[in-house]
Amino acid sequence: MLQYNGRNKECKDEGNIMADYAEPVQGLLDELSRVLGHQVQVNAEGPSSGVLNHDQGDLTVNKDGQVVVHITDTTDVDYTLSHELVHFMMNMKGYLMMEMPLHSDDQEYDAMRISTAKLLEMAAQHVMVVAWQRENGLLNDGVDQSVIAGFEQQLDDEDPQHPDDMIAFRTLLLLDGLVYVHQMPQPDNTLRAWRNRYPAAMAAAEHLFGLISEHETDTPRRLRGVEVKLLASFEQFLIDQGYAQLSCPTLWSCHQCCPSASCASN
Repeated sequence: MLQYNGRNKECKDEGNIMADYAEPVQGLLDELSRVLGHQVQVNAEGPSSGVLNHDQGDLTVNKDGQVVVHITDTTDVDYTLSHELVHFMMNMKGYLMMEMPLHSDDQEYDAMRISTAKLLEMAAQHVMVVAWQRENGLLNDGVDQSVIAGFEQQLDDEDPQHPDDMIAFRTLLLLDGLVYVHQMPQPDNTLRAWRNRYPAAMAAAEHLFGLISEHETDTPRRLRGVEVKLLASFEQFLIDQGYAQLSCPTLWSCHQCCPSASCASN
């Protein structure tokens, strides 16, 4: 395992090989070190698969306050590390994750509802994460192709002659993909390919993406308003598809950032 140590860029193990980060990523680490009073620990290990997805990084805060980023695929450490750090910085600036107080008799169903809501929320947050990465020169054609491969690796093509029960999952994943693809310099080929391979899910995902793209997400209040709209729209989509309702406490979530419950219309 390679253990990177913040500002010193020191890589312990494997013969003390030196590890370096892109300047914007090092800037994030330095900023966090100043705010937290200690360096962020980054543990990177695993293969370089050539594919990038959001499951390859995880940021945790230990009981002693130590922030640790675990990276399980070393295809592009700068990409994965910056993704986790920007999310964490957003959280510190008030872009908090929604809390979902669900306590039905079906714990598995509650877990599914919470997971679905979190995926919608993360897609909305990724607008700013991807924008930061692209503005700071971390994304190029090679990275774009690795990210696209990461999404497609998780998706089976739709078969209109044999519908399956994966449309909800495809829709959520493609929504997240659209947030990334629409910030690429040339998104058209990918969009065309996805519409051909996943026609039903893409139609639903593009409708949801429209709710993101037509609203600003540059403040916690505005972002929460978009998240509320996404939850409501996706719940109606599930009903239309014949699935059970999410029945997430959307209004309660809205109250967390806006007691007047008006943020959904901002």
